[in-house]
Amino acid sequence: MRYIKDKHGDFFGIAVAGYPEGHIDAVSYEEDLQHLKEKVEAGADVIVTQLFYDADNFIKWCADVRAAGITIPILPGIMPINNYGSWKRMTDMCDPSSSCIHIL
Repeated sequence: MRYIKDKHGDFFGIAVAGYPEGHIDAVSYEEDLQHLKEKVEAGADVIVTQLFYDADNFIKWCADVRAAGITIPILPGIMPINNYGSWKRMTDMCDPSSSCIHIL
């Protein structure tokens, strides 16, 4: 992101991933927020979250993101359920403790 911003300024918009329930590989929730802050400081323009189905987790995460000093827009990644097979494939990639797999 820094390279793109240095080379092209604001010609490109850069979106980065956000994880309201924490990234599966993150050591902690706090570390994940710090990593997001680093991505924003590197030049991100907008955050798009992973899919989620628990609005309370998203609302808390947004408050934590803002408390960390991150002010760019946040777009929630909500995946409509079109059929069980596609939902199952997507949620199989989630952390087993994540609320995104507890919908059924």
